[in-house]
Amino acid sequence: MKAGDFRICPACQSRNKLRWEFCVRCGEALQGVEAGSDTLAGAEAAADDSGSGPFGWGSVALVAAAVASAATVFSGYRPSVERPDPAVFAVPPPAPLPPSPEPYTPPAFERQLGAGRRMLLQGNRSAAAEVLAQAVANAPEDPAVHYAYAQALWQNGARGDAVAHYREAARLLPASVVYHRDLAKVLVATGQPAEAMREYQVALQMQPDSPAWLRELADLQSQAGRPAEAATLLTRATAVRPGDANLEQALALALESSGRVGEATAAYHRSLATDPQSASSRALLAHLMLGQGKADDAIALVREGIALDPKASSLQRDLGSLLEGAGRIPDAVAAYREYARQAPSAADAAKMAERARLLEQQGSGSS
Repeated sequence: MKAGDFRICPACQSRNKLRWEFCVRCGEALQGVEAGSDTLAGAEAAADDSGSGPFGWGSVALVAAAVASAATVFSGYRPSVERPDPAVFAVPPPAPLPPSPEPYTPPAFERQLGAGRRMLLQGNRSAAAEVLAQAVANAPEDPAVHYAYAQALWQNGARGDAVAHYREAARLLPASVVYHRDLAKVLVATGQPAEAMREYQVALQMQPDSPAWLRELADLQSQAGRPAEAATLLTRATAVRPGDANLEQALALALESSGRVGEATAAYHRSLATDPQSASSRALLAHLMLGQGKADDAIALVREGIALDPKASSLQRDLGSLLEGAGRIPDAVAAYREYARQAPSAADAAKMAERARLLEQQGSGSS
């Protein structure tokens, strides 16, 4: 630098250019400092030469000092940032699991009940009865055990003992319609219809609209000679299940037995309307019509059934009976023989063939 082109820093004695306002070395303010002489040490001259130019090291140092000062000031006003609690992001430990329950061990009678039922399904009736007898001994107050044991006894032919256990099951669980129904069935099978009717009535109190219970109780009433009571029950059944050909036929029979011929005829017609190929309903109606003096209508009704089903052999037998009753013997003989031809293994096939021979013989003798 030329003489007078610099200032000497009063703080550190460093040489600074005239245009610098702060000392390049210590940052001391140079305002008001007069230009100095050029008698400097070699080291100071070298330092001055290295900082010459518009972007020399002196400028860099000045800028760096300014940036550092600004950063210090800025950091003093910078808001502090709170770090989140690390526990916020931590996965909570799993809740302790409850202790495992002890495995369920069914009591002996339950195991025996299950084993006995499986044996019955497999057809091992004797073994089932033995196992279920043990179950009854272990659980004498369990209705399901008595019911299963009763089934096993029935299948083994011990019907009296079976009925006793069916009764016990129904006594222990009186709300079970199944127990009362099955007890009623075995009572019928063992010739105890009066008690069976009481059991059906109990079942009907629980299920008053059951067509099955109504039909079965009606059959017992008919067998007991009470067709009017049977007709009442069957009327209820057909109301619950209209269009059932079998129920309509049973109702027609009960009505006919009660002397209510007109209602019986209507019921037979309803049965045939539902099932035109019902040979039994057709034959019963035809014989009812014959009794009313409507032989031709009865014969036509049966011939109509044969046309619908030519293999309905029973209708050939009924046709023979109607023709014989109407005095049309040759036609009756032909119908009886046709029945014997179509159903040679039927229990009455030989009887009908013999009937045809006798009628034919009588006809020949009379002529």
